[in-house]
Amino acid sequence: TYCLHNTDYKTVGSCTTADTWCSVNIGSAGHCFCVDVQAFCPSTSARSPRRCFAGINEVKMYPPRFTRLTTIPGNSHCLKLEWTDDMSVTLPSERAHRVIQIEYSIPHQAQSWNVSSVLHDWKMELCGLYPGTKHSVRLRAQDSRASHHWSGWSSIREAITAESAPGAVPELWRHIQPTDMSGQRHITLLWKPLQWPDTNGVILSYAASCWSDLDPPHQDCGRLDSSVTSCVVSVSANPCICNLTASNSAGTSPEAYIRIPGDRDAEGVLPEVPYNVSVQVLHEKTTRAPIFATGFTRQGAPSAGPKLKVLQTTGSSVILKWNSVPLEKLHGFIQNYTVVYVTNGKMKSQVLEGDVEQFSLTGLSAGEYAICVKAHTVAGSAEGPWVTVAVAGNDYLPIVAILVCTTGGLLILVITLSQGERIQHCLWPTIPDPSKTSLSTWARGSRSQLVFMGRTTGLCDHPCEEHQQACSFSDHSILSKTVIQEIFPRPLSAKTAKRKTHQPTHKVNAEEPSEDLSTEVSSRNNVMAKPQTPRAPSGCPPIADCCFGRDTVDERNLMERLRLCGQSPPAPEALARADKVDSSNLLYKKDFTS
Repeated sequence: TYCLHNTDYKTVGSCTTADTWCSVNIGSAGHCFCVDVQAFCPSTSARSPRRCFAGINEVKMYPPRFTRLTTIPGNSHCLKLEWTDDMSVTLPSERAHRVIQIEYSIPHQAQSWNVSSVLHDWKMELCGLYPGTKHSVRLRAQDSRASHHWSGWSSIREAITAESAPGAVPELWRHIQPTDMSGQRHITLLWKPLQWPDTNGVILSYAASCWSDLDPPHQDCGRLDSSVTSCVVSVSANPCICNLTASNSAGTSPEAYIRIPGDRDAEGVLPEVPYNVSVQVLHEKTTRAPIFATGFTRQGAPSAGPKLKVLQTTGSSVILKWNSVPLEKLHGFIQNYTVVYVTNGKMKSQVLEGDVEQFSLTGLSAGEYAICVKAHTVAGSAEGPWVTVAVAGNDYLPIVAILVCTTGGLLILVITLSQGERIQHCLWPTIPDPSKTSLSTWARGSRSQLVFMGRTTGLCDHPCEEHQQACSFSDHSILSKTVIQEIFPRPLSAKTAKRKTHQPTHKVNAEEPSEDLSTEVSSRNNVMAKPQTPRAPSGCPPIADCCFGRDTVDERNLMERLRLCGQSPPAPEALARADKVDSSNLLYKKDFTS
């Protein structure tokens, strides 16, 4: 069936077998399938439950067809592979799921190696191989969606990687014949053929020669066939050196050297000269890697000491490093090193292990130091070049400075925190609330204002502009003529003055505003100030008259005065709620709301 609707199934086919497997041609693996197995015996049969699956998840691909395996010139570690498979006729999107596994092996080793790669083409380079070596290669394929099914292996193809120059020195030895009557000696040079993988190809020839600084002409065996493993040269009784190289089609190996002592020298090895001694185990046709060790027939004192280098200098220490003494100047095994340093005529030293090549001198005082390193063998020692170093001896000064700065900073912080209120008072002084201080009684310029808790409703537009006064009252203001006179004094008529003269004490009755009433006004309306009395210049009407008039206030006069104050007249219904105004006391009662 189509995998999108797996309800309508179509029969594909069946197979019969006496084994536990058989094959059915399904045409395309892009569908979904259900399979069951029916088993028969003479008397009955039984059918297994159905197993349903997407065909692509169970695909076992056909083996790839290996077409080419070739050498890559100039690349001694890779081979080029080419192949085809039946997926070549499918869509490119299907090719993206193809995985190729490559198995390769070499004749010199029994094991094989596998490399897997997701590929979109039918060719690749197989790398990481041995130079000049025959490799056997085969392939198999897989659909990445069916990870547990691999195709069968392809056929095997073989190819040899490109060669490179031999990578090892041939093992060389010699046999010395006594000097003949003519003063010549016959030296037989012997060597072992290079083995894989050091050959990096096929060895074509060897070349051997000997020479001496006392005998200019070189003696050589010429180029020898790869099957030859020895040659004889004739040399004088003087010491000489012989060498041997191996060559293939790509190049020549490094040289192997051997020293031939003079006829009067001790036969074999020399004292105080390092020799590499090797032991190699041979078993049938296989050879294990040789084991090397360095040895002396007799040790001597080094002919040179380590070369010293100063890595770092601080106030009271010096970091030193030195290199090993060259092998030809050791003449023995290094047992230990001694660091020697001198200052002010006093010498001190420090003994170190033979494998140490870096050391720090610490606890030094200020001054100039001469330092060197000695190398010791069992036979003696040799010192290297001396180095002069100046030490300041002030490691603690930066620490003291840091401590002083830190302590001072902490002290300033503690003082600042403890005197926080004073500092705040100096930097950010407390600003008093004007409503709770005597500043509320201050008269600014020529403008006076009587302030009540509530909203300010007007300014007095006095004919003399510079003497405009604030006429302030609230919805709940109670003003008496006496209070107004205190704020806006005006000339008294003779009658009024006489009345006041004959009545020095003011008797309060129920009809007149009393001192208690003034106190109530101040308490309820929060009278903040009694501004000083401003004086109007000559030619200007009394300041108080612009807002309140002299004796009585009626509706008409109130409207007019409000216009003079720059205020909108109150609505008639607001005036209708106003109480009558006592002309003798000019009392505005509390429910006068305009």
